[in-house]
Amino acid sequence: MNRELLVAFLAAIAAGACAKPAAHASAGAFELPVYRTADLTPRWPGIDLQLDDADNPDFPKFQLTDQSGRPFGNRDLSGHIVVASFFYSRCSDLCPRLRGSLSKVRAEFREDPRVLLVSHSITPNTDTPEILAAYAKANQIDGAGWRLLTGPATTIEKLEHEGYLIPRARADRPAMHSEMLVLLDAHQRVRGVYNGTLATELGFLERDIRALER
Repeated sequence: MNRELLVAFLAAIAAGACAKPAAHASAGAFELPVYRTADLTPRWPGIDLQLDDADNPDFPKFQLTDQSGRPFGNRDLSGHIVVASFFYSRCSDLCPRLRGSLSKVRAEFREDPRVLLVSHSITPNTDTPEILAAYAKANQIDGAGWRLLTGPATTIEKLEHEGYLIPRARADRPAMHSEMLVLLDAHQRVRGVYNGTLATELGFLERDIRALER
């Protein structure tokens, strides 16, 4: 993560943001908070928030394309427990580490079709579906549970900051890759944000996925 994005992320944490330990017992059940704003202030189901079965109306409407050339949009997220990330195929430093973490998540939850990994390219002009297909083949990424997405840069930028609530480094900066993984529930609500390069936080992510599977 570059210095500007790190500062933005740490500012969000300082505002009471980060999801990892932010879970509590409600009626004996493990509960995850819901995050609705970019400062990642937690709201607690049953305390200051009532959840229903409607999809999050604030999540941006979008249409992208995956590594097989198939369209991918909001309907493909609905009903899935989603782990979202941002990358680009030519990245040689951070992205391979993040890909390794995501491969572990995919292996852990391979038997649950509800768990879906979505990785958004931040260089969509060069990361065409054909390039992403070759990247997927080279890195043993299966298209059933792990979709690599490309499309309009403005759409990906809006998703990153307004959908997944990843903080902007600067107002004039486009979408950026980072070590952050974002967890959505089946209704496109942000339920956690994690550093995907740290084993401890990967454990928190897997714990929280299991909570949403119940």
